[in-house]
Amino acid sequence: MKKDFSHNSGFSLIELIIVIAVLSILSAVAIPSFIGIRNSAKVSAVKKSLVNILKECLVAESNLSGNPTFNDIGAWDTTNSFGDSRGLNFGFTYDSDLSSSSPIQPSDSCFRIAAKSNTQDIGGVPIPVLPHFEIFLDRSDKYKVKKNCSASNAKTINNNFCDTSAPEGSQW
Repeated sequence: MKKDFSHNSGFSLIELIIVIAVLSILSAVAIPSFIGIRNSAKVSAVKKSLVNILKECLVAESNLSGNPTFNDIGAWDTTNSFGDSRGLNFGFTYDSDLSSSSPIQPSDSCFRIAAKSNTQDIGGVPIPVLPHFEIFLDRSDKYKVKKNCSASNAKTINNNFCDTSAPEGSQW
């Protein structure tokens, strides 16, 4: 039995254009949402890392009966950075203080640590991609754990990760 293929037709040009338009609209809506979710996940991971480092620092203090340093804990990465290793334009570099620009050294006390976001060049000015976060143990204030942050510019992707108007020590 012979089949007649002369009446088979594919998609028309209009149908293809409509499908492409619908897919474009869907991707235009989904991609920004995905980027926001990805940034939220990274910020959460950095905050948890800071908390874990401080907890390990407290354990080291009780074991050593003294002021522990980063040499005494295993939670921090010896490359002083946390973030993507796959070439994405985001990461955090650990620092000894929110207001300093000196990365932590193994001999630094681990009771104060800041995670500073990578910067992006916007108009010739390096702007942090995300806020900087700091956690420290205030031994002079009943061993309270305090958390500060800084969004250095309105162009920083903030998304409510950092409340700089909150009281000192409880900004995240």
